[in-house]
Amino acid sequence: MTGPPYDDRQSLSAGNLDRLDEVPLQGQGRSQVRGPVRDQVRRPDWDDDGSDEERQGPRLGPVRITPTRVILAIAVVGSIGFGLYTVTVRDANQIPLLAAGLTVLGLVFGMLTISGVIATYRAGSDEQAVRAMFLAIGAGVASIITLGCLAGAVLLAQLWTSGR
Repeated sequence: MTGPPYDDRQSLSAGNLDRLDEVPLQGQGRSQVRGPVRDQVRRPDWDDDGSDEERQGPRLGPVRITPTRVILAIAVVGSIGFGLYTVTVRDANQIPLLAAGLTVLGLVFGMLTISGVIATYRAGSDEQAVRAMFLAIGAGVASIITLGCLAGAVLLAQLWTSGR
């Protein structure tokens, strides 16, 4: 074993993370002491007091408000509202309006899927396994909704063109 001896009885508390131990070197029958070991575990670059850059900016509870989230929220609410409007209107153009609404809703949920995949990758890179798992589940649900909306739009478009 070439590294410093590991004592599993020591805790990795904040005091131990800042301390640099001097480790004796083995070699030629005598013990030499090397200077501070630079490869020891260091205090992470982030703090738990919320002072990092990700904690800044407008928030709605624990969720940051970003332009992407605002645009996607408006698009989801708008396309669902348009879909509800087309269901209530009895008109000759009801089927093409429903197909258009489902297409837009499918595209919006497709964008949600892509943003969920990106967020899952970032959470996995930051070693946040639980967050990455739930983001992956959310992205999967969004992709299922995407495919359902687009399939419904195609079926409604075929129904509308076959009735002519």
